Formats: sequence, C-alpha cells, structure tokens
Amino acid sequence: ATWSKEETDYLQALYGADLAASVFMTESNYVELGNTVCKGLEDGQPIDELLSAMASAGKSNGLNQRQGTEMALTVSAASAAYLCPDQLGKLKAS
Repeated sequence: ATWSKEETDYLQALYGADLAASVFMTESNYVELGNTVCKGLEDGQPIDELLSAMASAGKSNGLNQRQGTEMALTVSAASAAYLCPDQLGKLKAS
C-alpha cells in the first residue's frame, strides 16, 4: 500500500511505541483504526467509548489489559496528532 505523509508519520509513531499489538496488527489495520478514531472524534463519540472499544478489540486478539489500554491510548493520540490534528483538542478536553 502507498501511505500519505500523514499516515506514514502516524505509523512511524506507532512503531516507535513498540506496541504488543504490532504482532497481529498490519499497517492497514492501524490506518483503518486511526481513521475510525478520527471519525469517532469528528462525530462527537466520547473518547472513553473509543478507548474501551479499542482495548476490547486488543483483548480479543490476545493482549492483556495493560497492553490493550496501551494500544488504545497510543493509537488515539497518534491518530489525533497525525491523521486528524483538527480533532486533537477533543482528546485534551476529556
């Protein structure tokens, strides 16, 4: 796949975080998840709901609670920072 500069920067941030989820998450999975986070933020979905859904998805793929939470927090922060910076304020507000 060919990624935009924003998507490439986002993926680099996630790889830098060395998430346990990277064992089963592909670049496409991460970009899709990031876009889902951005859409949720744009639609006004509470960040707690987004984090909970991501952590649950991680858990169903074999992550423990800490690893799932770490993935959810890192992905949501990286998504807002790189993929939808106009939504970054919504993370800070919650």
